[in-house]
Amino acid sequence: MKQKIKELVEKLASELNWSVSFKDSSDTLTHIIFTGKVVGGKEFEFDVECDDNNTEEMIYNVRDYFESFDPEEKATSWIESTHIAFNFEDVVRDMSSCRNHLGNLLSNLEDNSSSLYEASLSKYKVQITETFQRVVEVDGYNIAHACGIANDMWDRDEIDLDLNDFKNANFEPYEE
Repeated sequence: MKQKIKELVEKLASELNWSVSFKDSSDTLTHIIFTGKVVGGKEFEFDVECDDNNTEEMIYNVRDYFESFDPEEKATSWIESTHIAFNFEDVVRDMSSCRNHLGNLLSNLEDNSSSLYEASLSKYKVQITETFQRVVEVDGYNIAHACGIANDMWDRDEIDLDLNDFKNANFEPYEE
């Protein structure tokens, strides 16, 4: 991953008091951890995964997390995990604040999706191989002789393959 995509994700998140860390140390954006500060300075954390540098998938996963975020369910889960008595309504209110903060992050990422997409791109050389194929009948005393005659006819432009003869195209990384 180019450094500018990391920097852009961090910039967009920090504009709304989120910090960002990357679970993997490679140069590829695959696992992002967002930590936000909400009312009272409490921290709220979630993470998303995406295929290599796929910022569209990152935004989709943030949106999916936001849409499935239920403040009451999160409050119940949090209270159960701490084993400490808290006022349920206060915790729900905090979780609602977390959801609003998450929604703001999502909006900022979506508003900047084209910049994120552009920053995630790199230049690659791709080799394209097209295959054209036609069966022709050639007189010869054996198959090797007939293939030689067909090759000579092709060399003399007596056989000209065109788009009607297209069979397939293969796209693969170009290696010098």
